[in-house]
Amino acid sequence: MHLLVNFFGGGWAGLVGAAFALVGLVLLSPRGGPTRRRGRWRPLGGMVLVAVGAVLVALSAMALPLWAYAVWGSAVGAWVVGRGRLAKRSTRTASAGWTATAVWAIAVVACLAAGAVQGWWMRTPDLRTLRDDPIYVIGDSLSAGLLTEDPNSAWPMRLGRRTGRRVVNLAVPGATLESARAQARRARREGAGTILLLIGGNDVLQGISADRFALDLERLLAELGPDAGAHACLFELPLLPLMSEYGLAQRRAGRRTGIAIVPRRILASLLADPPATVDGVHLSEQGHERLAEVVAELLGSPPRREQRDRR
Repeated sequence: MHLLVNFFGGGWAGLVGAAFALVGLVLLSPRGGPTRRRGRWRPLGGMVLVAVGAVLVALSAMALPLWAYAVWGSAVGAWVVGRGRLAKRSTRTASAGWTATAVWAIAVVACLAAGAVQGWWMRTPDLRTLRDDPIYVIGDSLSAGLLTEDPNSAWPMRLGRRTGRRVVNLAVPGATLESARAQARRARREGAGTILLLIGGNDVLQGISADRFALDLERLLAELGPDAGAHACLFELPLLPLMSEYGLAQRRAGRRTGIAIVPRRILASLLADPPATVDGVHLSEQGHERLAEVVAELLGSPPRREQRDRR
C-alpha cells in the first residue's frame, strides 16, 4: 500500500506509464509490415504494455490539462486501433505506408513528450538562491508539529537547528489556502526573507473544486508581493489518481509568479514511509527530522558543526 502511495502520489506512475506505452509502440511498429514474420509474443506484448501504460497515465494525476490527456490518448489509440488496417494498406501503396508510419510516429512523439514533461517537473529545483533570513514557513498541521510531543520538534525548528538560520514557523493546524493568507501577510509585514509554502492539503481533503483551489492559491501568492518568485518556493502536494487539476493549478501559479516548485515526490516519499508518519498524514519525529534534512539540502545549507560531529 505504501509503495502505491509513493508510486502514484509521487508522480512516478506517469513516467512509468509513458515508458511502458512507448516500449509497446516500438513492439507494434509498422516496420516490415504484415509480411515480416514476428512471433506472436511481439504484438501481444506490445498491446499489453500500451494498455498498462495507458492505465498508469490515466491514474497518474500528471499535472497536464485535459486536452493534453485527450491528445495523448487519441494519438496512441489511433495507432493501436487502426494499425492492422493501416499495415495492410501499406503493402499496396507507398502513400498508405507513409500514412501508417506517420500515425505511429505521432503516437511515439506523444509518449516521449508526456514522459519529458513529467520528468522535467520531477527534477530537483535549485533553491540555493533563497539565502535571505529569516525563513518563514507557511503551512498547516504537517508543519505545525501536530501529534508531536513538542511543537519545537516540528521540521521547521529542526531546520533552524540544522542550518543555523533563523526560522519562523507560521504554520497553523487546519490551515487552508484561504486562511493561510494571514500567515503570508505577517511574513510580508515583517519584511520576509525566504518563504517556504507547504499548504493546500486540507483544501484537497475538504473536496473544494480545482477552480476554487487555483483561485485561493493565486490570492495567497499575491499576499507575498510581486517579487515573490525571488524569495519563495511552493511544495507540490502528493496527489491521488484523477486529481491532476490541483497539481496543474500549483504549476501554473508557479510559472506566473516565478516561484520555484518542489516536486511532489519529496513529500510523497515521506508520507509513504510508515516510520515517517503517525497516521499516514502527520509526520512523526523521524518524519520531521527527514523533512528538515531534505529542505536543508534543497536550500544548499550545510549542517552546523554540532550536527556533523553528531554523525
